[in-house]
Amino acid sequence: MCMNSPVFCRPCRVKSFTSITIYLCEMWEDDRAANRTLHLADFKATRFEDIKKRLLALNHEAVDIDAIRDLPEVLVAKPISDRAWTCSSQAIILEVQLSAVLATHARARSILPRWNGLRNLCETTLELHNGPHHAHEKPVHADVGATVCHSP
Repeated sequence: MCMNSPVFCRPCRVKSFTSITIYLCEMWEDDRAANRTLHLADFKATRFEDIKKRLLALNHEAVDIDAIRDLPEVLVAKPISDRAWTCSSQAIILEVQLSAVLATHARARSILPRWNGLRNLCETTLELHNGPHHAHEKPVHADVGATVCHSP
């Protein structure tokens, strides 16, 4: 039990040195792993930006390009070469086009309830204006189903 004394015996000094060395090695390994993770993230971000530039040059929208961040072809941690672009461009472009179609569909679905409300308002307004005695006349617009009032 010489650990409590100011002078350590040789076995205690070796044990103490070994534990410090192990601690320092573990700290170094943790720092190394953290630095490697940061470098990989930088490589992936650079690859995404290079792919984004290529897609923008092909006239794709930046909003649709953001949807490809999680594609395996994009998540590779090395620069995109011309050969790699040739091999993976079809899958990436299809994903961008799919994103554009889905975004258009989502916008259309968000507009549809407002369109239906406006159509119902127009139908109601025209029915009130024309009255029920003009039901035999042709509709102004097939979607609206309203009638035109020709009598004074």
